[in-house]
Amino acid sequence: MKTKAIVLVGGFGTRIESVAQGRPKTLLEVYDEQGNIKPIFYFLLDKINKVNRDMGEDVIDEIMVLTNDKYYGQMIDACNNYKDSDIDIRVVSDHTTNNENRLGANGDLKYIKDYMEDKRMEYDHVMILAGDNFFNFDLVDFIDYYNSKSEQADDAVCLIAKTFDKETISYARNGFLMLDLDENDKIVDSVEKPGDTPILQKSNKGAIALYMMSREQFEKIDDFVKVNADNKKVIDSLGFFGQYLSKKASTFAWTDWDGVFVDIGTTRTYGQLWLDYEEKFNISVEDTNLPQQVKALVAKTKADDYQQ
Repeated sequence: MKTKAIVLVGGFGTRIESVAQGRPKTLLEVYDEQGNIKPIFYFLLDKINKVNRDMGEDVIDEIMVLTNDKYYGQMIDACNNYKDSDIDIRVVSDHTTNNENRLGANGDLKYIKDYMEDKRMEYDHVMILAGDNFFNFDLVDFIDYYNSKSEQADDAVCLIAKTFDKETISYARNGFLMLDLDENDKIVDSVEKPGDTPILQKSNKGAIALYMMSREQFEKIDDFVKVNADNKKVIDSLGFFGQYLSKKASTFAWTDWDGVFVDIGTTRTYGQLWLDYEEKFNISVEDTNLPQQVKALVAKTKADDYQQ
């Protein structure tokens, strides 16, 4: 089982630039299960490396980091400064330079697929992770789930579904691929960001940006991009590829996990993450070495909460 872990860092983080201040989102600080503060990227690398260490084999043989020209140098430095990886890390630029000429998440998947094909890289499976995801479940459990579904169906694709409550369902419908599942967690219907339309109104499950599939299913990105080449909105959002796969392959959603998942796409979600940190570890953000702009964001988020 030779798997490439693909970490997508191709976006330009315009919605969170006031905090990132020239850094890619993936280099913003988060915390791990022990309360240690580190870049999101290092948090993801920890999670990926843990797979091989826990499973006792080289399940993941390489980490492919797909970024852009603006952040290429920073990502090279970040990889060189990360000392705990037993897995080779390769940084690839999609050669875009700004938000206007970005390829989008699915355009980047097509780019990295073509890159690996051009380099004649051997692999059997891919795990796709957004570079701005924060979560505390174990990727080993997700791989075990994928392996079990692959035994049931040769064309298995696995996503991870988060369950939303009444307070967060509106947020979910405007930001996630909403899912309708059967009793075996197979996706029977899915719609990316349905908003306030009547589509899938009863669904409370949304797919997060963490997929696993075989090389054969991954290569369907070619047809997907070809069909949707003129629709920037579709090319830009990974969920649309998930929606496409759910109609082309046996696609399942892992729901049996507990804990936290945060898509750090906005200053609001990032500020709330640090409020949760303060509560969980009983540590004030002001007493950490976080950049001043992060501390200011947390203070603002806290003040907004108190006003509600």
